[in-house]
Amino acid sequence: MKQYFLFFFLFSFLTPALAQNFMFGIENGVNYSNIHQSQGTDHLDGLPGPVNGIFVKFEPLKWMVLQSGINHTTSYFDQKNYHYYPDYYMMGYSSYWTPDLSSSMFAPPSYNFKNQNFSFLRIPLILKLKTGGRLSAEFGGGVYYAIVTNDEYRGKDTEIYTEEYMNNNFPPLNDWGSILAGSLNFQINNHWSVFAAGQVTNAKSYFLKPEMGKIGSSEFTFGVGYSPFEYFIQQNDSIPPKVVLSPHAGVLISMAHTSDNNENYINKPGFSGGVSVKWILDKTVSINSGVWFERKGYGLEYDGNQEFIYVPQTDNELRNTTNLSSEVNLDYLTFPFLFEFSTRGKLRSDFSTGLYFSWLQNAYAQGERIYTNQYESGYTVTESYFDIDIDKWIKNWDAGLMFGYQLEYSAFKKGSMFLGVNQTIGLVNLFENLDDIQNPSYSVRNLKMFNRATTIVAGVNIPLAK
Repeated sequence: MKQYFLFFFLFSFLTPALAQNFMFGIENGVNYSNIHQSQGTDHLDGLPGPVNGIFVKFEPLKWMVLQSGINHTTSYFDQKNYHYYPDYYMMGYSSYWTPDLSSSMFAPPSYNFKNQNFSFLRIPLILKLKTGGRLSAEFGGGVYYAIVTNDEYRGKDTEIYTEEYMNNNFPPLNDWGSILAGSLNFQINNHWSVFAAGQVTNAKSYFLKPEMGKIGSSEFTFGVGYSPFEYFIQQNDSIPPKVVLSPHAGVLISMAHTSDNNENYINKPGFSGGVSVKWILDKTVSINSGVWFERKGYGLEYDGNQEFIYVPQTDNELRNTTNLSSEVNLDYLTFPFLFEFSTRGKLRSDFSTGLYFSWLQNAYAQGERIYTNQYESGYTVTESYFDIDIDKWIKNWDAGLMFGYQLEYSAFKKGSMFLGVNQTIGLVNLFENLDDIQNPSYSVRNLKMFNRATTIVAGVNIPLAK
């Protein structure tokens, strides 16, 4: 009897104390699907998809958060297979005619458009570190377990397929992977809080089997949390009086710089978006940081075979020419660390300078090849797409200098809107493991490439006051 009484006493005493650090809630947002380690002759572009679910958090220590829950997300892909039938051109007077690759002499081009999607029920388990205060930040990582919910893979119609067919053609029905997550949280009162979060996922299994592609995603969510008991807040635990939250998005022009100043590498448009946090030190000086998602890269157009690096054709290859047009995409999570200097007034100018660190999330090349094969009596022209993962040759991080200018206007009673431009200068060589790319007449072993980018951004500044 005493044991039951002791258990009841401890349960009654500890439950409210532990519940003060327990929270549950809902989250909704969007994911942008990435494809990892893919190869093949199709275009596979990620499309935005939904993320929604419920979460639970427990804080065993003031600086530690254990988070789980269940959410549903769908990864969408725009797949395009496009292939020209070979065109054969006779030698003679027709050899002076430049063929029009928009049509074929014997058969029209073959087009195949298909939108693929995979829906998952995910159960994450994440361990994060947390800062103190009403305005707090969390950052950490973990794993997730996912269950495919697509009806075409789970429904009754699958009964008509043999097990061998399903193993060869169906994606795995269960999967697991890794998560890197971070969030910015605001405690409204002792029960309610709101947050903005971002996370990056990487799957373990190949879901796009013909292309050998693993599914990953970059996700942005917003949500509301509720603590059933009063959330413990220290008396001196308040928002710093001069903290500004700045969500923003913009267009990025990526300009890769190579050590040999090769003009075959061309500028490429991309995009940037994220959230910045500004700590105002006085009326004219502040510190700016945050987390941004950036799609950088470059274009490549030349006569050769390598999809991401300029390697001209050898003398033996010149008889059968390969004209290549490639678009290299480099997706980064960027963490800026800037000092910002501002003028005063309703219309203000902000100048910033500092450093950035970027963590590579995905690297792949997409494009098309035009083959011209010479024969004694004529030649054939064939066009096809390619899609290849290049993580092996691209360094998984980048760092450099960042400079910025913003024109800020106090359009609201509390807050402002801004239009700005940022310039980044990468100081880290992006290439690695180039020794396995061989060309007797053109060595790339010592070739270096550095990120350069100009970004035009627009956003709003939201002050978080006491």
